[in-house]
Amino acid sequence: MENTSWLPPKYPYVKLTVDGSWLPHNQMMGIGGVIRDSTRSWRRGFAHSF
Repeated sequence: MENTSWLPPKYPYVKLTVDGSWLPHNQMMGIGGVIRDSTRSWRRGFAHSF
């Protein structure tokens, strides 16, 4: 497995990072994300399950 790390965007941009999961045994899934700026500060986030 490759070792990776998160890099902030260049000013004045923001970066959206998302992830999701699926649990087939109970037919559930979820998604979440976060928006960070060039100083690594959290700006917004979200999560939702289906």
